[in-house]
Amino acid sequence: GGYTFSMEAKPTNSKKLLTAAVVILLSAPSAFAARKSAQAGQKALMNAGIASMKDRNYGQAIQEFTQAAKGGSAEAYFLLAYARYQKAFAGGTPENADRKEAASAIKAYNTAIALDPGLDTVTAPYRVYHSMGLCYEAVGADEKAIEAYRKAFQSSPNNPMLPLYAARLRYRMNDVPRSAANLALALRKARAANKDKALVKMVKNDP
Repeated sequence: GGYTFSMEAKPTNSKKLLTAAVVILLSAPSAFAARKSAQAGQKALMNAGIASMKDRNYGQAIQEFTQAAKGGSAEAYFLLAYARYQKAFAGGTPENADRKEAASAIKAYNTAIALDPGLDTVTAPYRVYHSMGLCYEAVGADEKAIEAYRKAFQSSPNNPMLPLYAARLRYRMNDVPRSAANLALALRKARAANKDKALVKMVKNDP
């Protein structure tokens, strides 16, 4: 009259669980090894890209950083953006820059910043915003360029060179009062660093 139950189901379930556990344990090292291999490949591509940059072979560097960036690395995207920036500014100024490369650099920088908003993977954040500002100038996005220069100066507030870029752009935008204010700020920072004579000389040579 009591309940009866079979013990047959338990060994079957236990066997299934054991089989699943074995599969997981066997596949985990393989997945770990694959991940480590992918990371090593990505690092090798970035190192190759850096070597190409040192040789000023920006086209090759762009190819290598593009491959490295496929892994979703913020560092790889920052390097890709910088390589495109260098290629864009082979002519030296925003007026002579390659607009297409400058636009591509902006896109890569924005992707990198989305992945790393605090710019933790960058040793000198002001360089990111400074080069972004120049790229925005090259494509005619002057207000965005001004904002990028502002962020560059916020990242390196004692750098007397950074306000000069905003001064130059505001002068070109016919915003003379704020251009003069940026120039005065640059001179104050240069004087504090005992570099005012060098800065004045540079400004005289670059109207």
